[in-house]
Amino acid sequence: MIRAAVSVVCCLLLAAPAAAERDFGLYLGGGGLLVAAKDQDVFEKDLSYRVAEFVGGAYWRWLGLEMRAGQGLANETVRLNPAPGEDFGRLAETSLDNYTSYYLRLQYDHDVAHAYTLIGSTTLNSSSYFPDDNSVSRNISSGMSWGLGLGLKVSKRVHASLEYRSLVESDIDTFTGIGFNLLFRF
Repeated sequence: MIRAAVSVVCCLLLAAPAAAERDFGLYLGGGGLLVAAKDQDVFEKDLSYRVAEFVGGAYWRWLGLEMRAGQGLANETVRLNPAPGEDFGRLAETSLDNYTSYYLRLQYDHDVAHAYTLIGSTTLNSSSYFPDDNSVSRNISSGMSWGLGLGLKVSKRVHASLEYRSLVESDIDTFTGIGFNLLFRF
């Protein structure tokens, strides 16, 4: 699956220079995302993760398709809410392992800047390690995802963007993030 996606992207990149001056093309980039995780039933406090993100997509004037993949950079140690009859909750090392998002990108492009909305879905993998009994709990969250962003044209082909995204909202937990990306348009 990944090999096929990489092959398709490589073929599209070879054809991209002809489209660079038009109203459509491809872009690749990356950046960072600060993700807040909320689960009041389990954790005593909200969690915060730093994530490295890869972005790739295609655009046509006001519409684009986008794929994003993120990898967590660090764990966070947190105490779980105590169970009935306990004074203190268990200690856990939690991590946002990785995620994949697919978006439809609606954008308004101007000479200097562009505003955009992302609508799609995300699958997010997270885990918790419990040192007291050496156990690991893994969680997969998936669902609708959306975002709002503002981008500035640094040069003809390089764009910088700042955005807010709701990665996953479910009955169990919520993952939201603020990110910064640099994109190179072909």
